[in-house]
Amino acid sequence: MPHDVLIILKHSLSLLNLLFHLRCTYMSEYPALAEMDNKLRGLISRILNVDMNDSQWIQATLPVRCGGLGIRRSTQVAPSAFLASVAGVMDTVASILPRHQTLPVDKAIDAALGRWKTLGGVTPPSGVDARSQKCWDQPVIKAAADTLIQTACDDYTKARLLASQAPHAGDWLNAPPITAVGLRLSNDALRVAVGLRLGVNICAPHVCRCSAQVDARGNHGLSCTRMLAVNSGIHLLTTSYPEH
Repeated sequence: MPHDVLIILKHSLSLLNLLFHLRCTYMSEYPALAEMDNKLRGLISRILNVDMNDSQWIQATLPVRCGGLGIRRSTQVAPSAFLASVAGVMDTVASILPRHQTLPVDKAIDAALGRWKTLGGVTPPSGVDARSQKCWDQPVIKAAADTLIQTACDDYTKARLLASQAPHAGDWLNAPPITAVGLRLSNDALRVAVGLRLGVNICAPHVCRCSAQVDARGNHGLSCTRMLAVNSGIHLLTTSYPEH
């Protein structure tokens, strides 16, 4: 089931397997990371049966609370992971070295800091916060989310992005797909839910039974009174006369 695969990919098989390497070595400029992100993009497209443009892919790789799917890009996280790791071991390394010897200059730190600022970082965290990857990562996430809203091509896209960041809007992405309690989404339901969240095309343009033109994003059904009436009638019939 695509829902199961998406949850497994989100929690186990994507960025988490790389974090140790990202924290130990600065790899943001390493070509293989970008290649892995592209492979991940293609995999998610196949799992969900949707095509994503660059903006939609950026949104998909944001945390759920920021409107994404919670599957992060390694190239975006790499500087934050490395800089937090460096700050976390700085005191330990200094205590090992002789008192008269200063810490050696590491060009990778400057490169990581420069890349972090390119991704949206402004003021590097200090003190205890500098040891937290989350503190480094938050400005980068915020910059990406803000850029998506600022460059939205129309009011619908801007409203969709803001709605995806609303409290509890992404709770369904964090729910385990358990069939017994009705939490596993069907293939079509998952595709539509993700499609509406990311603004991808989920149907062919057509004319609704209410005579309105429906575009490929398929959002007309959310406000069409005729479709809502039909769906309400179907729901009433299925609940009044359950199958045995």
